[in-house]
Amino acid sequence: MIKKNLLPADKRIKSGILAFLAGLVFTLISIEIVLRILGFAYLAKQEIDNKRGLKKGTIKILCLGESTTMMGESNAYPAQLQKILDENSKNIKFKVINGGVAGIETSGIIANLKNNINKYNPDIVIGMMGINDSENTLVYKEGLPDKMKLFLANIRAVKIFKLFYANLLHHARMVYAGYLTLNKINFVAVNDTFERSLLTEIISNPKKAEYFIELSGYYAAKKDMIKEEVILRYALIVNPKKDWPYDLLGEFYLKNAQTEKAREVYDLALKRNPSKKWAYRIYGEFSEAIKDFDKAEEMYKKSIDAVKEGDNNSGQKLVLADFYLRRNNFTRARDIYLSLTEGSIVSDLDEVYLGLNAAYKALGDVSAADEIKLKLQGLYAKNKSDRPYQFYAPTKYNYLKMAEILSERKIKLISMQYPMRSVLPLKELLKEKDILAFVDNEDIFKKAVEKESFSDIFEDKFGGDFGHCSPLGNKILATNAAEVILRVVR
Repeated sequence: MIKKNLLPADKRIKSGILAFLAGLVFTLISIEIVLRILGFAYLAKQEIDNKRGLKKGTIKILCLGESTTMMGESNAYPAQLQKILDENSKNIKFKVINGGVAGIETSGIIANLKNNINKYNPDIVIGMMGINDSENTLVYKEGLPDKMKLFLANIRAVKIFKLFYANLLHHARMVYAGYLTLNKINFVAVNDTFERSLLTEIISNPKKAEYFIELSGYYAAKKDMIKEEVILRYALIVNPKKDWPYDLLGEFYLKNAQTEKAREVYDLALKRNPSKKWAYRIYGEFSEAIKDFDKAEEMYKKSIDAVKEGDNNSGQKLVLADFYLRRNNFTRARDIYLSLTEGSIVSDLDEVYLGLNAAYKALGDVSAADEIKLKLQGLYAKNKSDRPYQFYAPTKYNYLKMAEILSERKIKLISMQYPMRSVLPLKELLKEKDILAFVDNEDIFKKAVEKESFSDIFEDKFGGDFGHCSPLGNKILATNAAEVILRVVR
C-alpha cells in the first residue's frame, strides 16, 4: 500500500524550497573551503619567501599590487628589487616583501592592508595598483555592511556559482569552441585565483577584449599553448564581427609557426568582418611576417582605399609609411610621413615624427632629421603637461585611503606608476598626502621599447599600452624603483 504524504501541498513546497536552499548554502560553503585549500599552496610558498630575512634593523619594503607585482616568481619585480638593493647597499640591509595578489582590485588591497602591516611591520610600502578597477569597484570602508559587501564580492564559491550560471547561458557556444567538451580548460580543476577570476569574467562578459587579452597573455607566459588556443578560438566564436579576435588568434598561430592556420584566420577576417580597412591591415602584417612583401604592400594600400570617402585615413597611411621604412624605401616613407604632418588629423603624431626622423637620417639629410627631433621633443613635453588625469572614482578613494592608513601608522608610501604611463595623475591625486617618493616608469619604458621591442619588455598587452612584464621588463621596474629607494633612504 502506497503511503500518502500527509503534509498539505503548500507546506510540502515550502519545505522543498528550504531543503534546496540549505543544500545550496552547504554546497557553496564546501566549494569555498576546497578552493581556499587549493590556493593555499602557492600563497604558502610566497609567505615563506616573504618572512625569510625579516630581521631587526632591516628596512622592510612591502610591494602591493596585482598580477603585475605578484607574477614572475624569482623574476618578479620585488624579487629583482631585493637583488639590486643587496648589490648596491652594503651598509643598509633591506627585505623586500611581495604582497601582490593576482586579479585583486584596490578595495581588496586596502582591505588586506592592516593585516599586511601587522604581519610584516613594513617601513616602506610601494603601491602600484588600479589596473583591475572599474566604475563598479567597491570603495573600502570600515563599517560592517561595507566589509560584508567586500567579503561577498571576493567569495570564491560565489564566483564559481556565477561561472555555472554564465556557463548555462553560453553552453552552446562553449561546446562549439571546444571549451567544455575537450576539458582543456576545466574551471572545477582551476586552482589559480587569477586564472579562475578571468575565466569567470570572460564567460560572464564575452564581449570584453581586455579579459581575453589578459588571460591569453597569462597562458602564453606559462607556455600553455592548448589553453591559449582554446580561449582565443572561443573569443572568435562569440565575437565574429569584432576585429580583435582575428588579430589575437592569427598572431597566436603565427608565433607558433602555424602559417596556414594563421592564413585561414586572416582569410576569414576578410570574408566576415565589416571593417575591411582593418582586415586588410592585419592581412598585410601577416604577409609581411611570412616575407610576402608584394602581398603586404597590396593589402596595406587596400586598407587605405577601404576608408570611406571623407573619413580620416591617416592611420592606414602611417602603417604603409612604416612598411616602406622597414623595407628601406626611405623616399616613399618620407613622402607619406610628410603628407601626414600637413593638415591631417593624426592621433599618433609622435610616431609620424619618429618615422620621419629615421627616414631623413637614412637619406643623409641630417639638418632635417634634427629639426624633426626638436619637434618630437616639444610634442613629448606638451603631451606630458596636457595629459588628463584619469582614475575611476573608487580607485581615487582607495588610493587616498591607503595613504591615510599608512600615514597614521608612520609608514612611508612610495607611489609607483605602471610602465609606459605618466606619473602626473598620481602626483595630482596624492599632492596633499605625505608621499616619500614617486616612481616614474613612463620614459624609461618607452626608451626600452624603442631600443628593444614591445615583446621583449612585455609578455602581453593586457593593459592596452603595457602588459605583464617579461623578466627584462621587471628588471627595468626593479632598477628604477631601487634608484628611488636608495636615494630617499640615504
